[in-house]
Amino acid sequence: MHFVIVGIIVGVFIIAMAFTIRKVYISCNHIVEPGKVLMVVDGQGRRFYKSGKIFVTPIIQKEYIFSLAPFEFDSMIRNLRNREGISFDTRIAARVRIGEDDKNLELVAERFLNKTNEQITELILEIVRRNFTIYLQEQELKNLVHDAQNLFKNVEDSVREDLSKMGLIIESFSVISFEDIQGLMGRLKQ
Repeated sequence: MHFVIVGIIVGVFIIAMAFTIRKVYISCNHIVEPGKVLMVVDGQGRRFYKSGKIFVTPIIQKEYIFSLAPFEFDSMIRNLRNREGISFDTRIAARVRIGEDDKNLELVAERFLNKTNEQITELILEIVRRNFTIYLQEQELKNLVHDAQNLFKNVEDSVREDLSKMGLIIESFSVISFEDIQGLMGRLKQ
């Protein structure tokens, strides 16, 4: 009688283990979808996979998935000041994506691992604000009235360079509006 009970217990245990092993095996097998990158981290470093079926060993390896889809934002940056202390508000729209080569993926992993798109967007906006501040502080109002496009180009080039150092690529960057709070630019244009 004891042999039958022990046999049943062993049988149930083996079946339970088989289901557990199957479940672990399935959860550790990753198929990298188009537009995504799987980063596997272990004692040997980081490896990036852009396609295929990858097995990630539990406990020993950790996996992270990055989306290569661009993200867009349209934001207002307020109270920028030029050399004369005149306040400006600007509205910026941009489309940014992660660079797909291993160098850019390394940079993104170092800088943005476990960050949300909102947190990344906030950092980008801070970079835009800083660059606008740097270039705007060099400008007088009369120059901005006639050559604001040069300011926008300098800001875009500088932001593009700063983001490339983080593994991000600007697909598009637009200054939708740029106005001084007092309305002086409009009066000078007339």
